[in-house]
Amino acid sequence: MMETDSLKFFDQVVREMLGNSLSGITLLVAYIFSFCGMFLRWYWQYQTVGKPNPFTPKEFKLGYWLADNLLPKLFGILATFIIIFVSIRFPQELLGSAFSYFYAFTVGISLDYISSLLKKLQKSV
Repeated sequence: MMETDSLKFFDQVVREMLGNSLSGITLLVAYIFSFCGMFLRWYWQYQTVGKPNPFTPKEFKLGYWLADNLLPKLFGILATFIIIFVSIRFPQELLGSAFSYFYAFTVGISLDYISSLLKKLQKSV
């Protein structure tokens, strides 16, 4: 009996968080598009910055990549999760128009750019 009550409560919380016009599928697809944008930017950044850099190892080394990129990339992923959720949940209030998946893609690319700027700022300090 207690388990069904908590399940109903959980369902109600999820419905309130998502609102009437947002479904879990829409949210999942928006996350997919935003992370596609992030991964495209990571690939482009590696091709233009990583390969020509003489300090970058010739062969891919996970330890080197993690030491150099882990915190900024985690920040970018977390910020993307939060911003995508808020902007999908409140599109009229925030954007003045309906949400689009192109917006999710753009947020993925731009937030990774912001995280790379923070990485540069951290190294200069």
